[in-house]
Amino acid sequence: MATHAAIEPPATIGILGGGQLGRMLGGAARAMGYRLVVLDPDIECPAAAIADRVIPAAYDDVGGALRLADASDVVTYELEHVAAGVVAAIEPLVPVRPGLHPLLVTQDRLAERRFVEGAGVAVAPWREVGSVPSARSAAAELGLPLRLKLPIGGYDGRGQLRITSVEQVDDAWTRLDRASGWPLLAERELDFESELSIVVARALDGSTAAFPPSRNRHDDGILVESVAPAPIGQGIADAARDGSSAQSRLWAELGQILNVLDERIQILQHDLGSARAAYANLLSQLYPPNEVFVVAQSPTSTQEPTSHATEATLEGSV
Repeated sequence: MATHAAIEPPATIGILGGGQLGRMLGGAARAMGYRLVVLDPDIECPAAAIADRVIPAAYDDVGGALRLADASDVVTYELEHVAAGVVAAIEPLVPVRPGLHPLLVTQDRLAERRFVEGAGVAVAPWREVGSVPSARSAAAELGLPLRLKLPIGGYDGRGQLRITSVEQVDDAWTRLDRASGWPLLAERELDFESELSIVVARALDGSTAAFPPSRNRHDDGILVESVAPAPIGQGIADAARDGSSAQSRLWAELGQILNVLDERIQILQHDLGSARAAYANLLSQLYPPNEVFVVAQSPTSTQEPTSHATEATLEGSV
């Protein structure tokens, strides 16, 4: 649903996901006078403490999402593990920000890499691999150590392997519980000074606003501390904001292109197979297999830190 009118308090914000990010978002919204409805599988999720209502439902439960939409003036999501079908089902009914297309990109690490590189932002060297020989070739090209990551799912260091010798790729698919041929992201592990994150907001009129960068510290792949504003030089902070703005502009352009496709798919709804084929064809044109995209994360020592409209962390092992 498209709307350009400001959504003022005491409107209700619906949040898909009730974790710690949902709780922080909800706390800020509460302070501004908004009401909150949260969907989460756990009725006692962190965001329940500040929500007016919690809808207990899984992240792929369309029925639960429809109840959330019915109770909300605008909906957002706090994590990328929400099913795309859920957002697609409620978008015609209520404004969803950031929306379906950013979700589709941020859910898939391969699409992320293509997206961010398409915005002109540097990312760690990477390859898509689908077999032991291709993984061995990637190790030779990228160097060791590297990370093999599932494109979809996994967080806090899960769903990925640290590879320190070429022989370790031989059983990588088994250790990741995937069949041979399943696509994986092979990414060079970077020795970086620190990881920076920036939260960027983009309005429908194209204006953007960025929070100061924060510096993150991880322990065994899990974020344990964020310091904001980050103790970094002004030049690095400016570069981070510039990279974030470039990505937010690309989000808008991508949305405009795919909205045209959505209209075509509606015409083809009588033939779902044709609709899926049309969508796949356009995506293959937008994201050629030999090109690259990401949501931002970047070491200050070798790359420009960037960010994305919700949370952008560029880390060597995201």
